[in-house]
Amino acid sequence: MIGLFVYDKSKKSLVKNANLKNLNRYISKNGYVVWIDFQDPTEADYKILETIFGFHPLSIEDCKGFTPIPKIDEFDKYIFMIFHRVVYDKEKEDIAAKEMDFFLGKNYLVSLHEAESSSITKMKDKINSRPSFMGYGADIIMHGIIDLFTEKYIPIINYMTEEIERIEDRVIARRTAKIMQKIVKLKRNVSEFKRSILPQRDIIGRLAHRKFRFISEKAEMYYMDVLDNIVWVHANLESNREMLASIFDAYLSISSNNMNETSNRMNRIMQRLTIVATIFMPLTFITGVYGMNFRNMPELLWSWGYFGALGLMLLIGLGMVVYFRKKQLFQ
Repeated sequence: MIGLFVYDKSKKSLVKNANLKNLNRYISKNGYVVWIDFQDPTEADYKILETIFGFHPLSIEDCKGFTPIPKIDEFDKYIFMIFHRVVYDKEKEDIAAKEMDFFLGKNYLVSLHEAESSSITKMKDKINSRPSFMGYGADIIMHGIIDLFTEKYIPIINYMTEEIERIEDRVIARRTAKIMQKIVKLKRNVSEFKRSILPQRDIIGRLAHRKFRFISEKAEMYYMDVLDNIVWVHANLESNREMLASIFDAYLSISSNNMNETSNRMNRIMQRLTIVATIFMPLTFITGVYGMNFRNMPELLWSWGYFGALGLMLLIGLGMVVYFRKKQLFQ
């Protein structure tokens, strides 16, 4: 899907019925500002980039697949940039980086991306309602698109920070069931987010400080504003990473303490069971001896023999309990 916008500076209006056949004429004259957007580009669209714009084959090749690290390359007639739009799925709790490519020339901007982008849609709506915006130049249009998708990072960061704080409260309250999975997932999301943001911060910084001749002086302040947002996002990601590391350490400490407490309880229980078994050992011996039923056993015919045996067992049992209590082995 191709979206083409051509602004005529002399008439201060969009060129009606602008088409690809005249694209070469539009981009070769300074009197026009051109923005062409490719959504889900095809091989035919890549052919346009090669034949009409004359972009380098390696840059075009980068557009065909996902590039894990954003970058910027400068050529004689244009600069090529790869950005990542970071999207957060709250239901799956996953971070996804969506690539967006830009070719910025003297009076034109080419953007490529997969699937629909709300930032691109908003920019198209803005131009349709206010065509004069294109008169500011292709670099300002690119800034507008970048600014729109970087603004969405702020609520993502706020949500992730709130989620980290909720996890921290659960760890402190020792409600740690299934918390490890959430900590690991958040750590991975923060790392992926930071991996995309860090190189983009450097790219925006170079654009903001006009390291390229296709960035005008008037665009400098706009890119500085985007840079401020990116720096804020990166600082908060670093803060979140440190918070997660602290929570992870606290979780491991609490888990270790819980295991120690459980082990101590088990040891105390085993100790008590061992003492009880020890107390019953002589009692069992006595009952075993007098349960043999030999005819000539002493005390068998004694009328007080039964009560004497019970008394002896009671005396031995109480004596052992007193002994173990004095040794603080039984409480």
